[in-house]
Amino acid sequence: MLMELKVVSEKENPFFERREIIARIEHHGKPTPSKKEVEEYLAKKFGVEVTHIIIDYIFTETGIGESKVKAKIYKKPVRQVEKEEEKEESTKEQQESAQEAEEGKQKEQSTPQEKKEGGEK
Repeated sequence: MLMELKVVSEKENPFFERREIIARIEHHGKPTPSKKEVEEYLAKKFGVEVTHIIIDYIFTETGIGESKVKAKIYKKPVRQVEKEEEKEESTKEQQESAQEAEEGKQKEQSTPQEKKEGGEK
């Protein structure tokens, strides 16, 4: 995505070992950029890893094609980036465990009904 980033303010915060950035992104004719896209763009611009960046918000005013971004760039990694393969595996595991839980609930619900039917005969 073609976008132009202009840093409005940059403040060094030594206590938290980070830089606090407020920037404007121009993206005329395009949708609001995703956090991932902005993280990658900031990483290139400031020469850091994506794991050092946290985007607080991206706010776009209606019809302007410009967004205001507040981000923090840390000196140390603050999060881990999952690879696509790991995401797919964890999603599959979550789906399987959800199915097992659903099946367990259905078995528990059928047991009391069977007892009632057996007692009425």
